[in-house]
Amino acid sequence: MKNKQNMIEMFKGYIDYSNNEYKDIWQNAMIVVDSNILLNFYRYSEDTRNKIFEILEKLKTRLWIPYQVGKEFFDNKNKVMVNSYNEYDNLMSSLVKKLQEAKDETNKRKNNQLKCKKDINEILDKSIEEIGKLLNDEKVNKKPKFSNDDIEKKIIKLFNNAIGEKISGSEYEKMKNEGLRRFKELIPPGYKDNAKEENGDYYIFYSIIKKTKEVNKDVIFITDDVKEDWFNEINGEKHGGRYELLNEFYKETGRLLIMYTSDGFAEAYNKNLDKDFADENTIKELKSVRTVDSYNYDRDFFDEVNNFRMNGDNVSDKETLKRRIIFKVRQMNLTSIERMKVYNDLSCMENDNYFDLEMESESLKNIAANSTLSTDDRLFIINRHFVKRYDDRLRNLKICKSKLLRCWLYKTLQIDLDEHLNYLLYYDNNQTVRLIDSARKLFSQVSISIEKSAFYNISSVIENLEAIIADLKMLISVTV
Repeated sequence: MKNKQNMIEMFKGYIDYSNNEYKDIWQNAMIVVDSNILLNFYRYSEDTRNKIFEILEKLKTRLWIPYQVGKEFFDNKNKVMVNSYNEYDNLMSSLVKKLQEAKDETNKRKNNQLKCKKDINEILDKSIEEIGKLLNDEKVNKKPKFSNDDIEKKIIKLFNNAIGEKISGSEYEKMKNEGLRRFKELIPPGYKDNAKEENGDYYIFYSIIKKTKEVNKDVIFITDDVKEDWFNEINGEKHGGRYELLNEFYKETGRLLIMYTSDGFAEAYNKNLDKDFADENTIKELKSVRTVDSYNYDRDFFDEVNNFRMNGDNVSDKETLKRRIIFKVRQMNLTSIERMKVYNDLSCMENDNYFDLEMESESLKNIAANSTLSTDDRLFIINRHFVKRYDDRLRNLKICKSKLLRCWLYKTLQIDLDEHLNYLLYYDNNQTVRLIDSARKLFSQVSISIEKSAFYNISSVIENLEAIIADLKMLISVTV
């Protein structure tokens, strides 16, 4: 006869661990690091990076990562390095713009109203020059090292003998199907990434469960992926790993799981293992890098919009997702009129496809690498592609009334500009100098707008985008 479980056994993941359980976890648990943590080493300052490496080195005998984490790290590290390096140009563009605005404001005054106008302009010009020198000096030291990469070497040293095997064959197929089922049925983890072909988050979770059964230890999992399919969200704040995940983990393994963000882990490390080892500045930077990333806006809402549009052929799914979008919108600080505009914009843009960027990017990469085409031909094809994409963005920006969907359009435009700049800089020549400068300025403007949720200056974005489109069309006609 099967033994009847008590409430604690049934809902272990929902109940606070005892002091003894918590203490034992910190003394003995296997520590698993997510790929985003490894990639963030390229974003940290040198001091913070060294501090976190020092912590992990102290815990080296307890570290482990799934194969999927290693794969995601190596697949994405070069892109992260380049993006971090480009941030210097973005910051410089932003600061120059602000200082230029200060000059413009000063120059509006007549000489007899502001006798020190010349002195102010000289100070501002000198500031621009000095800031540029400081940023360039630091930028030189941050230039991506695609070979002889010290960060990569340290990560390999930590995890070279602490990584899981690649899952293959029938086990992989079973894991893949379960990941897709979780996409469809909104079961954590990973369902917030359901625009992807495979559920990489579930592969990580599955691998941790598999390894835990082998070593029979509790687990601390460190990740900066704070979407709702990993962490509980209560009144807009994150509160520990999803109860369902902790409970599933316990039922599968008989062991306990704790989930931390990087800054949460550093604080808990101080409390449990080495008092005040990670100082306040380190923890503050960890939190800053985690929260200020390329998706610094309400990702959840736009994931729902993504689902809504990707499932246009399935009426029942569409209606279900629409209800979920309505629920999300109602949680936001919007007027009733703004809420209605969201759906009006969705209706206007329903036939546009914003979600084939990865496929298009792969196609462009093949064109860029095609040795049978001349450089001019390759650049012509790439520029022609971006003319069409920018035209689509411009058309939708002009009809978009909702702040929320304006944010989505800004993000897609940011992706376009970033990708286009990478090609333009690779094929840099006299013809593209003006275009590169315009694209950089618009990219900086859009990035700042996303960061500050400032989407009211859309007329300026439209004007700058129109100028880029005009330059592109001129370049294409010259090439022809």
